Amino acid sequence: MAGAPLTDVKAITDPLGYKIRGDWLHGAALHVADRGGVFPETIDELRRLPGVGRYTAGAVMNFAHHRDAPVLDTNVARLLRRHFGVAGPARARTRQLWDLASTVIPKGKGYLINQALMDIGAVICRARTPRCHVCPLRRSCVFRPEESGRGQKTPA
Repeated sequence: MAGAPLTDVKAITDPLGYKIRGDWLHGAALHVADRGGVFPETIDELRRLPGVGRYTAGAVMNFAHHRDAPVLDTNVARLLRRHFGVAGPARARTRQLWDLASTVIPKGKGYLINQALMDIGAVICRARTPRCHVCPLRRSCVFRPEESGRGQKTPA
């Protein structure tokens, strides 16, 4: 990719949406090529790549390098927010959720825990219709259903 013209990369990535991705991918490929083809292996190194933020760096650490790192997507954030009753201003809440996402990973289990959290958040702890009755975390969850079978009202 580093040897390809940017226009060729964008011809592939632009139709996928979010047109800046081609620029970022090409820039990241150039960055890696400039360093002898060695791909970054730490969060800090990954975040130096164009377009790589905290989420992407964590995802690469977990799913490519099998190293523990928090991965906080929309579904995981909703799950952690509900489970632990996280409230407050958005910025403080986001910081707390990243801390929780890191804290809930048992040493050496980031790959498995992050996959599980992402799946539970997407399939069970859904935004509009959470399926609390089948959630494996329901016993310790602040959001858990009352006897009426309805979850407590907290922001989705």
